[in-house]
Amino acid sequence: MRLLEYEAKWLFKENKIPVPAGKVVETPEDAKKIAGKLGKSVALKIQIPVGGRGKAGGIKFAETSKEAGEIAGRLLGREFSGHKVGKLLVEEKLDIAKELYLGITNDDAARKTVIMLSSEGGMEIEEIAEKCPEKLASMHVDVRLGLQPYQARGLAKRAGVESPLISLVGGILWRLYGVYRKYDAELTEINPLIITKDGKAIAGDARLNIDDNSIYRHVELKAEEFKRLNERERIAKEKGFGYVEIDENGEIACIANGAGLGMTSFDYITESGATLACFLDVGGRFYDIAGDAIKLVLGLPNLKAILIHSYGGVTRADLLAESACKALKELRPKIPIMIELSGTGEEGAVETMRREAPELRKLWVKFEWVDHTTIGDEDEDARKGGVDTIEYPIKKVVEWVGCKYERNPPNWLPERPQWEATTRANMRKMLSQRPEERYRRLARHE
Repeated sequence: MRLLEYEAKWLFKENKIPVPAGKVVETPEDAKKIAGKLGKSVALKIQIPVGGRGKAGGIKFAETSKEAGEIAGRLLGREFSGHKVGKLLVEEKLDIAKELYLGITNDDAARKTVIMLSSEGGMEIEEIAEKCPEKLASMHVDVRLGLQPYQARGLAKRAGVESPLISLVGGILWRLYGVYRKYDAELTEINPLIITKDGKAIAGDARLNIDDNSIYRHVELKAEEFKRLNERERIAKEKGFGYVEIDENGEIACIANGAGLGMTSFDYITESGATLACFLDVGGRFYDIAGDAIKLVLGLPNLKAILIHSYGGVTRADLLAESACKALKELRPKIPIMIELSGTGEEGAVETMRREAPELRKLWVKFEWVDHTTIGDEDEDARKGGVDTIEYPIKKVVEWVGCKYERNPPNWLPERPQWEATTRANMRKMLSQRPEERYRRLARHE
């Protein structure tokens, strides 16, 4: 969960990290009022959960309260990086003498916290590392021991912070580490930490990303998170689904049993020119409520096709098939559905689809289905699996929305020009050696 700037600054202030005077507003009138109360030049910042707001034109300055109201009127309601602006942070404009960077995040490789400090701020940390690495210092901290004040001061000195400021900057870094630990953060940054002309250190910007798995420990943050979610995201959160809405106006919804399969589908769908609306993970314990997943994605306004992609893993394909068919009979969607069910319990899934398919057709539900052992004669809406199990469902939904699917094998594939022929030959050989008749039958169709 990424907090908005004003939320992060509120937590910083609670933990004795100085922030500019200001307030969040939702109307031009309030922006004008707050600017008047501050009685000086102000900054107006759009509140959206992405970086690069300044470059995108989302941070403006006003010299008078009237100008602040006019700027707020132009910013509120606009869309930046796919996010509609509903809030602005109006705060005092600072007299900047120097900008620094402070950051704390997880180093997964080292299994420790890494703390970074640069005497050059106001730009991305990657840019700082490239342009002026001598001004960037970092260190790992064992979370069992924590960051000590003397270590924070030492890091400031190594980064080239001027002597009179070392104690001041070190103190803020130490308190920032306290915020990082207190709120189970994955990342927290002050960029820039502004040193004003009168020698104060103030957090010009604030970033705080909370580990989603720890939100239950922070009731006040959980309430804010739910306010930001749309109706579909709220329902998914309540049910425990892994739901990512990519484009509300997308054409295809992907319901898959795992992030890997979902991302593969996403890549192929977007490469074809189609637009993926969302990815919903129904893996593991969610297989018996696939109907809820279908109901959820049918709420998307521009949806033209649904891809249910289940392959391997612990997901029970037979129960997923029963749940999906029950939902289709109840909802009778007007858009086509592609159902791929392979893995644990797949024989039961095939039988379920054979049994339920005729009734679904009577209800005018348009669908196709495939399993990695089917050859296409199991039912008039069944399609061949085998080598085509993953690719065919994606190809079909892409064509349903009016785009052309083109196979694009990866460059790292050693036998790239002959990969399909080689794969089919290997499949024929291996499948024919299986004791089950369904596999030997499939071998004859590869």
